[in-house]
Amino acid sequence: SEGAEVQIQVLANTLLYNLWEFRHDTLARVGLRGADKSKFGLADSDLGLTMAGLWLGELALRGTWQTFAKILGLTHHVLPDMDEVAAISNSHYNVELRGGEGHLEVGKLILNVVHQKAHMTLSVKPFGCMPSSGVSDGVQSMITEMYPDAIFCPVETSGDGAVNFYSRVQMFLFKAKQRAQAEFEAVCEEEGVTPEQLRNFARGTRYEDFRYVPPHRKAGTAADFVHDAGPLAKAGLIGRTKIHTQRALAAVKHELFVATPKRARAFADVAPYLPALVRFGATQAKDAVPSWNSFIERFVGQTEAERADVARAEAAMQNAPAPSAQPERTLSVVA
Repeated sequence: SEGAEVQIQVLANTLLYNLWEFRHDTLARVGLRGADKSKFGLADSDLGLTMAGLWLGELALRGTWQTFAKILGLTHHVLPDMDEVAAISNSHYNVELRGGEGHLEVGKLILNVVHQKAHMTLSVKPFGCMPSSGVSDGVQSMITEMYPDAIFCPVETSGDGAVNFYSRVQMFLFKAKQRAQAEFEAVCEEEGVTPEQLRNFARGTRYEDFRYVPPHRKAGTAADFVHDAGPLAKAGLIGRTKIHTQRALAAVKHELFVATPKRARAFADVAPYLPALVRFGATQAKDAVPSWNSFIERFVGQTEAERADVARAEAAMQNAPAPSAQPERTLSVVA
């Protein structure tokens, strides 16, 4: 009703944070292997299998979410990188502190400003939420000083505070709308187009489709639209062909030099744990399909040295002398 575009945090973000917690804590406990016998301890577990399972869980979550996002037309939506959020938060909010969203609130505000994701960050929490109201909000005052462009609005829900809630949000939203308007006008001037030119150009094209999302460059969708459609609106047929070609080449360059190396680094991080996953799968296949025993034995079976050790141990047991019978002893008791 206020004319703002709202981007809520989806449940997938919280699930990614939970997976990050397990992965972070597991790596922190590696040095306690022998003595770590707590509920989530590593004393009797396979570290490689645990880490590989967490990686597969995150991969499945991201894949499922992106599949549904693309079906709905959200082709440019990407779930956050929890390692990046943790790294940028740790200087201001210790990631070892848990409760609520932990360090996510601080990290998201910083990323929203640095990467121009939003004009305003709204934090809604229940009344008396200690992790957010008592800890994060105190840190956010320092963040807003370090990043003057940040607009952060923390509000608490309570039964008798509806009027204060709405008025506080509207006050911050007014500042965000002014910033969005200034951003839009600056981009129009940069691209050399007017809103009327853009409306005429977009009429009857894919830009009118509600599923259309312009490539991200600014905090506001309107400004992103100007960056995407502005050069095309003032160009002729040959000029538009040239622009489309340049953008296609830029997309290929980004895929080769940014996206692919990032995937390679992510794979390199999990590669040491994949053999444990392969061994687990091979063991399960061996138990399920006995006919594969001879084939699987080469991967998960004993080595020659191990077989020799077992044979020597069995031979030693067979050659060991039998225990001699001990004579029965009696104890006399004199009353």
